Amino acid sequence: MRFDHIFELLPALAFRALGGRLRTLEGGGKGGGSSAPPPPDYVGAAAATAAGNKEAALTTGALNRPTQVNPQGAVTWSLKPGADANNPQPGDWIQTTSLAPAGQQAFNQNQQNALQLSQLSNKGIGNAGQVLGTSYTGSNLPTKAGDINTDPNHYSSERQQVQDAIYRRGTQYYDDRYAKQEAALKTELANKGLTEGTEAYRNAMLEFGRDKNTAYADATDRAIAAGGQEQSRIQADLIAALQQQQNRRNNQLQEDLTIRDLPLNEINALQSGSQVSMPQFSGFNAVGGYQGPDVLGATSQGYAANSSANAAKMAAQAQNNATYGNLASSALLAYMM
Repeated sequence: MRFDHIFELLPALAFRALGGRLRTLEGGGKGGGSSAPPPPDYVGAAAATAAGNKEAALTTGALNRPTQVNPQGAVTWSLKPGADANNPQPGDWIQTTSLAPAGQQAFNQNQQNALQLSQLSNKGIGNAGQVLGTSYTGSNLPTKAGDINTDPNHYSSERQQVQDAIYRRGTQYYDDRYAKQEAALKTELANKGLTEGTEAYRNAMLEFGRDKNTAYADATDRAIAAGGQEQSRIQADLIAALQQQQNRRNNQLQEDLTIRDLPLNEINALQSGSQVSMPQFSGFNAVGGYQGPDVLGATSQGYAANSSANAAKMAAQAQNNATYGNLASSALLAYMM
């Protein structure tokens, strides 16, 4: 084929190709490849997702209702009468804790004991009400002990009385005895030719006076010491008496309070009876949230992907159309020249 014939055919070929391309665009492309994807059924996808979530919730609930058993008893699950096992509603499930036979027997006995103790407590409450309804005045207590006076001069009069008594008793014969001794000494000195005023007479009388004064001074000291001892004895006796008085008062007060508190203590004793403990079960690993299939999300993502692919295809077709148009234009221009 000659090349000049090829150049003569180019315009016709270009127009033919361009016309065919335009017919393809007008017809939407063979097989509808360039049409946008139809919108998905969002309502149906949402309903499918909700159904899946509900099924997942039921599955999670079933997984988290294990039956637990130990020597003390068991925990079991059941549906209330009339509930649909395939479509349970909130509140349809019942959790039951049961005791072992021995534990159930002890529980029943304990409940019976508690009922009887409660009835006794009611009687005790009545007694306590009567006691508490009366104010405690302490009128039956012994007289309160007075304060103890520790002033050493507080019993000075008693002390002086004792001193005087001891002194009188100790010196009651001193005056008569020393009077006789003084007369005998003077007679003795006169018989010796010692007259009053002489040095020997004076010395003898001084010696006699010292002995006499010493005797009276010793009597005074003994009286003072006895008075001090008597004063201490009086204080000690008073302290002991006051302490005994206070002890009697404290003992009576303690007895009164014990009698007053007795009804309350009886109530507490009746209400503090031991109880049968419920079975203790160790924890188990609870199953976490069980997610159903996200049909709505998957549908939305699929539609978005199809839309993106269709947009890319349309862009490619537009680019091809522009290329064919340019080619046809160039061929037509060359033909006309």
